[in-house]
Amino acid sequence: MRCASDGQIEEPQHSQMLKMDIDRSAEILRLRATVRDLLALSIIPEAWVGRQPPAIAADLADLLIGSLKLDFAFVRLCDPTGHQAVEVTRGDCWKRFPEWLQERFVRFGQVSRTEIVTNVGGVKKSCCGVVIPIGVNSERGLIAAACDRSDFPDQIDQQLLSVAANNAATAFQNARLINELPSVQKALRGGRLRQESADLSC
Repeated sequence: MRCASDGQIEEPQHSQMLKMDIDRSAEILRLRATVRDLLALSIIPEAWVGRQPPAIAADLADLLIGSLKLDFAFVRLCDPTGHQAVEVTRGDCWKRFPEWLQERFVRFGQVSRTEIVTNVGGVKKSCCGVVIPIGVNSERGLIAAACDRSDFPDQIDQQLLSVAANNAATAFQNARLINELPSVQKALRGGRLRQESADLSC
C-alpha cells in the first residue's frame, strides 16, 4: 500500500469513504421517504369517513400506485363473512394475478400469510409481487402489489402495505356498519311498535 506523504487520503481509501457517504445519503433519503409515507397513511382514515366501500378500495389502490410508486395494485376488502366484497385493480404488469389468486383459493381456500412472487411480469418485464392478507386467513380481504424495483418488496414496503391495508379494512368495516344502520333502526322501530300493539291488546 502506498503511503501518502502530503497528508492526502490515498485513492482507494478516498473511494471507499465516498461510497460510504453515498450509501448513507441514500439510506437517509429512504428513511425520510418512509416517514413521509407513514404520515400520509396515518391521516387517510379521516379522509375515508363517510365514504362508500367501493370508493375506499379505489382510493387505496390509487394511493398504492401513486404514493408507493408501484406498477400494479389489487385491493380486495370484505367483511369476515365474505359478503359485500369489493375489488379494485390498478396497473397491468401482473396480468395473470386473477389466475394466480384463483389457484390459491382452489388449493388452500384462503391466503393465510404474506407471499412473495417472483417474475410476475413474464419474460418482457421482470417484476416482483407480494400478496398480503388482511385479517386471519384473509377474512377481511387482501392486497397485492408488484413493482419492477430491484429490491421490491423489502421489509419497509411490506410494512407500509400492511398499514395501508389495515387502515382501509377498518374504514371499510365502519362504512358497512353505517350503511346497515338505517335497516337496523327500522327493524328496532318495527319491533317496538309490535310490542306496543301487543301491550295495548292485552
